[in-house]
Amino acid sequence: MMFSVVARTAFNASRNGVVRAGVVPSFGLAAVQTAEKHTLILVRHGESTWNLENKFTGWVDVPLSPKGHEEVIEAGKLMNEAGLLPEVAFTSLQKRAIRTLWHVLEGTDRMWIPTTKAWQLNERHYGALQGLDKQETVDKYGKDQVLIWRRSYDIPPPVVDRSSPHHPGNDPR
Repeated sequence: MMFSVVARTAFNASRNGVVRAGVVPSFGLAAVQTAEKHTLILVRHGESTWNLENKFTGWVDVPLSPKGHEEVIEAGKLMNEAGLLPEVAFTSLQKRAIRTLWHVLEGTDRMWIPTTKAWQLNERHYGALQGLDKQETVDKYGKDQVLIWRRSYDIPPPVVDRSSPHHPGNDPR
C-alpha cells in the first residue's frame, strides 16, 4: 500500500475504482498547531499474481499481474487528472506495493518526491495460510474459522513454521 500526504480532499484509488471521500483534518504533533489541511491518499496495490490465483498472499513477495499494472497506471492517471499530486510517499517492502507506487508517481509526474519504504506497511502476515488456495482453506477449516483468521486482531492465523520460506525470519529484508 502506498500512502501520500498532499493538499485538500481524501482520495482512494483501488481495484474498485476511485472514490473522493471528503476533507481530512490536519495531523501533527501536540506542540505544533496548524490550520493547514492535508490529504491522505491511500492506494491499494493492483491485482497481484496470487490475487489472480485466489491464494493467501500476506508477506509473500509476489508481483503485480498484467491487470494489476493496468489498474495502478490508471490510478496514477486519475490522480493526475484530479490534481492530486503527492508530496511525499510511503510504501511497504513488497514489490507489488513498490511497483504500484512507481506507477502512480509516474502517472502524476512525481517520480522525484521523497519516498520511504517500511516493513510496518506490509500486508497482514497470514502465517501458515500464505500460499494456500483460499477456497480450499475454507473447505478444510470452514468459512467462519477462515473469516476469524482474516479479520480478527486478537486471533492470528496458524503460525508458519520457522523452516518455511514464508517465515519472516527467512526474509533478508
